Amino acid sequence: MEIVKLLLSMGETIDDPHDVNCKCDECDARDDDEIRWAKTRLTCYRALASPVYIVLQSQDPFLRAFQLSNKLNQLSIVEKSYKVGSISLNLHPILHVSA
Repeated sequence: MEIVKLLLSMGETIDDPHDVNCKCDECDARDDDEIRWAKTRLTCYRALASPVYIVLQSQDPFLRAFQLSNKLNQLSIVEKSYKVGSISLNLHPILHVSA
């Protein structure tokens, strides 16, 4: 948690990855290794879905968790090769409530 706080205090953030079908200049310039880019996108979503990051970065952590959940569900439909990874990230301990 302290490392995330330190990085955020230094102005570091994690940008949402570009959409799978993004046609911006940056995405057009990348190589055609789709598996590598899918893996990179999934890794980025892992970082964005970190409970510590969500709590420290979001004004409304619950809303952000549900937004990420929706995005990961959409991603799992488009990127079949990473469906299991996407779903396993989907709302992982973010909304876990202890009994």
